[in-house]
Amino acid sequence: MSQKTRMLVTLAVTLVLAAALGAYAYFGVFQKEQEELAAKEAEEKLFGLDIEKVTSLTVRGKGETTVLEKRDGSWWVVAPVGSLADAAAVDRLLRDLSEAKRTRVILEDTDLANFGLEDPPVRVEAKTESGETAYVAVGNQNTFDNSYFVSNAPRKVYAGSSFLKSSLEKSSFDLRDKRLAILSRDALERVRIEGNRYLVELAREEGKWKMLAPKQDNTDEREVDNLLRKIVDLKAIAFPEKTSVQLGTPELEVKVWVRDGEQRQIHVWKVDDKVYAQANGGFFAEVQKSVVDELRKDPDDLRDRRIAPFETTKVARMVVRSGEERFVLARTDDGWAIQEPKEAPAKRWKVNAGLSNLSGLKALETLPASAASEHGLDAPARTVELYDAEGNAIATYHLSDDVAGNTYVRIEGKDGIYKVTTSHLLNVPKTLADVEEEAAKDS
Repeated sequence: MSQKTRMLVTLAVTLVLAAALGAYAYFGVFQKEQEELAAKEAEEKLFGLDIEKVTSLTVRGKGETTVLEKRDGSWWVVAPVGSLADAAAVDRLLRDLSEAKRTRVILEDTDLANFGLEDPPVRVEAKTESGETAYVAVGNQNTFDNSYFVSNAPRKVYAGSSFLKSSLEKSSFDLRDKRLAILSRDALERVRIEGNRYLVELAREEGKWKMLAPKQDNTDEREVDNLLRKIVDLKAIAFPEKTSVQLGTPELEVKVWVRDGEQRQIHVWKVDDKVYAQANGGFFAEVQKSVVDELRKDPDDLRDRRIAPFETTKVARMVVRSGEERFVLARTDDGWAIQEPKEAPAKRWKVNAGLSNLSGLKALETLPASAASEHGLDAPARTVELYDAEGNAIATYHLSDDVAGNTYVRIEGKDGIYKVTTSHLLNVPKTLADVEEEAAKDS
């Protein structure tokens, strides 16, 4: 056998041995360790059912027992009251139940009464449609290490963490749906809120919300959305007996219309330092004290108070005069570019943010046009002209210098001088250097 052949044989044997060693390490050590770890985790688990197959739950906690059933994919509380369940709360309970583990074995054949497990204060039992059942019970606290005695079978006692107790200890209030009216914000078409010397009515028209009362006007979409969110998210903090509360005239009456033409109504009462509410056909509930103020919005806050809103995407050209400097910006396929006094790329984000600043301007105060010279607008510090793609003027803004955090604005074609917050003009270009890309400056 030649030396070359011997070297090849030696290399082949070495590779075979290395492969065998690797296989042994994987199948003989690593895989075995993984199997042992999986077996240990399975042994530590207290709950053995597939939570996706659970259709019934009996939950004991906080001094009461709650029974839940899954019907057509939705969870319902059937005792001690009948109501829709809080889907997120039930899902979280099932997840915590499936992840429940023992930390160690205490005794595997003993009297449960000695550990508070014969009639445990916390117990969750689950049942599947096929009749399989499983439970986890939490008894007394072990004063030695603050763990809890837990069990999932007769005469067996284990140790469990304090988190296990808190995650399974649920009352009917914890598990029931607390929404006063099950509504979707997107489905709302009209809202009317009425109270003592108060009225606001809003309606959706062609996808935008309009104010119908106390007077017709455009609305601030963000403020209206916040109001609608408050209505949709109205939740109970308690469910007292209605007969236990002396109710007078409602503080507010909220009516909403949804797309299918259905009307919902919610009454809100204020009694001493508490606030109560009830939707038609729904449960009487105590709600947060802030609800009255949140729903009784000042109509002026709901109005579109922008001075001269425009669609920023329609602006194709911007001309800025600031002192002795004049420069022109033009929209391009890639964003924005400086057109005059030189051609160079412009900061797209800066120009777009500046347009948003101008379109969203809100007046702190409106002064007569005669106040222009008094506030420096006979010789404005800056003028910004906006044009569309056809060269038509969209708006022309004349801006004063900053005065104690405020700027005075005159808009051509509008009567009056507007006092605005200077920071709301932060991104409106002042100089060419404001908008020129750094790379263009260096070249």
